[in-house]
Amino acid sequence: MTMDQNQLVAAAVEGAVKALAGEAVGGAKALGGKVWAWIKAKAPADEAATLAKVEAAPTRPSTPDRVAGLLKDLLHQRPELARELADLLGPAAGVSQTLVQTGNGNQGIQVAGNGNTIRR
Repeated sequence: MTMDQNQLVAAAVEGAVKALAGEAVGGAKALGGKVWAWIKAKAPADEAATLAKVEAAPTRPSTPDRVAGLLKDLLHQRPELARELADLLGPAAGVSQTLVQTGNGNQGIQVAGNGNTIRR
């Protein structure tokens, strides 16, 4: 599994689990619900027990690991689904930014995406 696929899995798991646990709101909840529906539709029949466990206890500490394992296996068996999942998650999937500043009067700008313009 490539680094991009690991980021893709992490973004999908976070969105799906938060939506199932009721921790997501607004657009994040809708997207997480779509991701979970996609995972359920693509998961092999022999993963029905895993899907049921996740839905029964979405706040359990092992739930993200279960979903990640299922998704990693699915993408390993059917690598063509990575593009489909990336399209579902949108352009920000896997983007992570950190900005640390110390001192007084600092200004910082962080941007993700394409074709962005920043004016001060």
